[in-house]
Amino acid sequence: EMLQGYTEKGWQAWWQQRSIQDHLERIFAPIGETARRLDVRLSFHPGQFCVLASESNEIAERSIEEFEYHADMARWMGYGKTFQDFKINVHISGRKGPAGIQSALRRLSPEARNCITIENDEMTWGIDASLELARDCALVLDIHHHWIKTGEYIEATDDRIKRVIDSWRGVRPVIHY
Repeated sequence: EMLQGYTEKGWQAWWQQRSIQDHLERIFAPIGETARRLDVRLSFHPGQFCVLASESNEIAERSIEEFEYHADMARWMGYGKTFQDFKINVHISGRKGPAGIQSALRRLSPEARNCITIENDEMTWGIDASLELARDCALVLDIHHHWIKTGEYIEATDDRIKRVIDSWRGVRPVIHY
């Protein structure tokens, strides 16, 4: 919620003015430069209302706008240029599940697609659903969410862990524990 009203219809035109966008890049760029210099990994986690796989076209569209807002901030910091140089994490959530995420991915900017990670959900879409997206984006395994959903404590030797790690394509993976 760093830039209040960034995705609100009444404010979007103001935020998108070239002078405002240039100003935001000047403010955010040193953050990215410092993080890279100090080897600090940065990430965002848009709120639970960001439901890319919603069955409602309006909610899915607004969620894409919200995700792109986060991608804009990453872009201003100099990220989004390569696969997983920055992490923007969302849950699958939404009745369309993995298919809905795949549909949304096609509509995201290249920078947003480079940054997106998908996390398993504690209620609806678990690890197996996440793994359907392993070829499309990096996956974040949330061990606590898995335990809530299944009652299973996932072991490090579980084949699904390797598949989650492989989704990162050589980039150091992230796990939520």
